[in-house]
Amino acid sequence: VDNGEIGEYYMADFSSRGPTADNRIKPDLVAPGKSVVSAGAATDDESKTCRDQTSFGNQDPRTATGDASPFPGLVDMSGTSMATPLTAGAAALVRQYYREGFAKAGVKDTSAGVVPSAALMKATLIASTIPVQGKVEIETNTGSGCSSNEPCKEYKDANSKTDFVFHYGFGHIQLANALSFQGDSHKLHFAEGSVAEKTMTCYNITFGESTSRGDVRVVLVWTDPFGQPSSSKMLVNDLDLRLHDGDTTVLGNAENKGSNCRDYLNNVESLKRNAAGINSTWTIAVDPALLNVFNANGGQDYALVVVAPNTTEFSAVECPAIKNFQSYECEAGSGGSSDDQLSDEEIAAIVICSVIGFTAIAGVAFGVWWLCCYKDPTKEQKQQRQQ
Repeated sequence: VDNGEIGEYYMADFSSRGPTADNRIKPDLVAPGKSVVSAGAATDDESKTCRDQTSFGNQDPRTATGDASPFPGLVDMSGTSMATPLTAGAAALVRQYYREGFAKAGVKDTSAGVVPSAALMKATLIASTIPVQGKVEIETNTGSGCSSNEPCKEYKDANSKTDFVFHYGFGHIQLANALSFQGDSHKLHFAEGSVAEKTMTCYNITFGESTSRGDVRVVLVWTDPFGQPSSSKMLVNDLDLRLHDGDTTVLGNAENKGSNCRDYLNNVESLKRNAAGINSTWTIAVDPALLNVFNANGGQDYALVVVAPNTTEFSAVECPAIKNFQSYECEAGSGGSSDDQLSDEEIAAIVICSVIGFTAIAGVAFGVWWLCCYKDPTKEQKQQRQQ
């Protein structure tokens, strides 16, 4: 535990880290992947049975000693081959939760079942996450001269979301933290929809009496069209998550970036804050900041998940005229500037210049062809008559 390598909620020292080349948050989430114990198959014969249960006196396979073979019936392994199936199993349970209608009232009701999109399943998994505990391995010296005074790596407490978001993403999967069932103190609300250019979609969440669930988690996810490998920024369609509470506006991923600038890089936006008092209402907005590729409906599909106290009410509403729903752009170097939102005048100028430029190029090409390649048919007829 001292070096951060052991424990269910500790980051493994060998786990890959983010960010991506364009500074997106990766990984999205994490799951146990070190010293995961499971059944071990017999590999030294064709019995197709589990390994010998009695070897080493049924000791814990992680600490078993001795020279006897084969190994105990349980075996521990580490790596993505452990974390991935755990995550896949969690995703399968999320899909079953929606398909069997548990999301409506916390009990099985197949008549209320829905087929969740990939974005909804991802949003639900992320909404369930909790912070990684313990310490995270940080590379501190990239030079060749590592020593006790200047170590190549050190372990720091993983208690700052801003500092460690690129190490464990949005957190460690904990399905019980999001999926709600009858009798739970929290409730999972969700919505799927499509936003068109320059048209926000809004939802209200109204609070009832307080419960043991004291916070609210909101996650927005959309399946972004594929980007170009040569692009400096991979995000194609940029949506913004905003939460309006009176005179306060909270932006998606603000806690991850440590700034009040909007996120223009990720196709996942999340926020978390303490629940409000009884009869208080928040407005949650999905804002299409920039759409470059449109779906069949002329917009971008999305999934929204809200996990809140079970006394809350959630509903779609007309977006109110909220004066502080501005763009929250930032100057370069202050946490991120999109620099990709063009005004109508700029777009018109680009189109006009493109047309003029194309016309000029076509004119030059025609001139070159005329000088070098054009043959006058009347001249050829005169030559033939003279011959």
